[in-house]
Amino acid sequence: MRRLIERFALICFGFVIALALGEAAVRLLDVGPKVIAVNEGRYQLAPNALRGYEPIPGLNYTGEELYNYDWRGETTALGYRGPDYPFQKAPGVVRIVVLGDSLASGLWVEDYRDTFPGVIEANLRRDGHSVELLNFGIVGYNTRQEVEVFKDVAIRYQPDIVVVEYCGNDHERNDGALLQRLLDKESNGVGLSVSLLSNLYNHSTLYRLLRYQVLPKFVSFQAGPTKADRFQILADDTVEPSVQELARAADQTGVPVLFALFPHFGASEEIDHKMNRISEVAREVGFQIVDLREGFKKCAESGESLNFDEYHPTAAGHHCAGNILASALHSRLSQNGVAK
Repeated sequence: MRRLIERFALICFGFVIALALGEAAVRLLDVGPKVIAVNEGRYQLAPNALRGYEPIPGLNYTGEELYNYDWRGETTALGYRGPDYPFQKAPGVVRIVVLGDSLASGLWVEDYRDTFPGVIEANLRRDGHSVELLNFGIVGYNTRQEVEVFKDVAIRYQPDIVVVEYCGNDHERNDGALLQRLLDKESNGVGLSVSLLSNLYNHSTLYRLLRYQVLPKFVSFQAGPTKADRFQILADDTVEPSVQELARAADQTGVPVLFALFPHFGASEEIDHKMNRISEVAREVGFQIVDLREGFKKCAESGESLNFDEYHPTAAGHHCAGNILASALHSRLSQNGVAK
């Protein structure tokens, strides 16, 4: 048995040496496919086609031009805006995760503390709750993409409550052609997209040579979604099935969902109808509904400007929303007997 183990160990050692020599030879001869970064500002293509694109991890931007950067400062280790907390939750801490789009990420709001997620966390801590709020808002995301963020990322942080920010443009792909530009870069580049690859792809030239130049001559690999497929996946109105999918995913982990409806600041009966319909769907699957439309009307009585455009709140608008949502969360935490 001992001799057998020694032979096996020797074979393994020889195999490792052979791989190392092969890797060195491929790099020296420069015959392997190149790896290129496909990104636009803070964003890169996502491996999950249902998300389309995702934030670049740990990016710190301090430049003047905000095109595709959206705000200045450093992201979390996974690329999101706001405080960076570890996956493991400390005892007694209540974890709240926010899913949303440019509203949640605080587009055009310079200070994160003036965004509604920042206001929620500050208010709940002021009220004595031991909370950590993680903001997973991404510019241009619709409800389908947000649900995928919950399943891919947010669930890893052991959330106790999920807050979904919903606005009237969640029924369509509304990313300002960001996905188009990323896919165009991938098509026109030479090599592979860093964001779509594992560490093995990124760091082993030998592996890329075998996978993309040698093995395809003998093995047929299943093709991924085409560029047209990627567009269509995110172009359809999937809000209702996405709400139902989130309900199933949340039920599996026992996480309650608060569904926050943000007002449309323009006059649109069609959007109001959609918002009322989605409110019904969310209520049917058991979500707590917080309709911010009436609350914003009361906040408007102060005379402050609450919005930049038909969708995006100003800092005052974010404080209005954050205060209302914090109050709803405070009541929920207190009623459920969550320790302060």
